[in-house]
Amino acid sequence: MPVKRKEILFVSAYDPSKPINGASVRGLQLVKHLGMGFDLDLVCFEGVGHAPAADLERRFADVDLRVRSRTRIAFTRAGYFLFDPRMFRAVRRQLVTAHYDWVFCDYGLAILYGLLSR
Repeated sequence: MPVKRKEILFVSAYDPSKPINGASVRGLQLVKHLGMGFDLDLVCFEGVGHAPAADLERRFADVDLRVRSRTRIAFTRAGYFLFDPRMFRAVRRQLVTAHYDWVFCDYGLAILYGLLSR
């Protein structure tokens, strides 16, 4: 009988599939590593640390995060630095529809979304 994999919700202040700086490179490696051993769902801001650009999407289109699902919320400065109700709703929706063994919040306001959505 196969062993059920543990489930993790990963809440991120950036999209780890776009390794354009040191933090996102480390985030990519962490998400890929976790995805090897766990069922991983990702909720993240998209467009943090770079201007939205089609060439970034093409350049990193083949990055395999090893995630079960990915929800991307469009970056806004107010949402990133203060609060984004879309991010809150996305995290809350994940927590209501699935049972997670762990919720991993990478840094910054990601922690707030994880705590408020419990």
